[in-house]
Amino acid sequence: YTRGPLRIATWAHLTNAHIFPGPAIIPSLQSAATSTLISLNQSVSTEISTGTPRTSLDGLSTTGTDPEPDLDPFPSSSTSAAYQYRPSSSNIQNTLSPTTAEFDMSHRRSSVVTATTTISQTFEPCPPNPATLSRSMSSSSGDKPLDRATALKELGPPPHARGLLLLAQMSSENNLLNAEYTDNCISAARDHKDFVVGFVAQENLNTDKKDEFLVFTPGVGFPPEGNGEVGEKNKGDGMGQRWRGPREVVRDEGADVVIVGRGVVNARDRAREAERYRREAWRGYEERIERKK
Repeated sequence: YTRGPLRIATWAHLTNAHIFPGPAIIPSLQSAATSTLISLNQSVSTEISTGTPRTSLDGLSTTGTDPEPDLDPFPSSSTSAAYQYRPSSSNIQNTLSPTTAEFDMSHRRSSVVTATTTISQTFEPCPPNPATLSRSMSSSSGDKPLDRATALKELGPPPHARGLLLLAQMSSENNLLNAEYTDNCISAARDHKDFVVGFVAQENLNTDKKDEFLVFTPGVGFPPEGNGEVGEKNKGDGMGQRWRGPREVVRDEGADVVIVGRGVVNARDRAREAERYRREAWRGYEERIERKK
């Protein structure tokens, strides 16, 4: 999740996991996600400045970076005393060697090095109130619906937060995610509402009035265009995978997001096929909302 070549937490807002290892996997992933966000949204900069202290007009010591032109740290008298050319008595080679005179450090000025480290943390703005947003999305001035650009502006940028989807149900036949396992997923999700945002499931699992979990439904597909009704139940791929139409799973099963794989990837025109799925899923959503009125 946080290491290796993928480092999923650094780029994925959502990830999914099953709870076969036990519900402790949820707080473990949450802690890892928090640490990752801190590292991504935090920057550390260090500024180093140097200067030479000198006396100001008021008698206080200040730090300057420009040397005083009339002060030579190595005057000619001390330089000639410090080093002189001396031929070697044992061979013809010449060497430079210090004399017995000590270095004259009285004219050297001390320097001040200042290192300043700044740690900055980025925080995301508070998201809009969902109730207020839903009202404004439906009517900006009177009953006139918002246009796409205005709606996206009101939604604001995507959050920095990370969330988890629990794999609660599968679409393949004879899978091992039985009813008891699904109930345990629901219970674990309720205990960690600040991190678990929903389920990968075949039906809406919000059985309590306080539940507000999203449902992502895989196993969605329909026959190629012209080969049967979009909403009909499909037999699958012959290897245990069962497919249902997007309109059906949204309208009848309460799915919020449909997950489509081969239905789009294997299409001749992927963009056209993706739009077909989107259109039918939206039709199912409108029919579901109409039922609640």
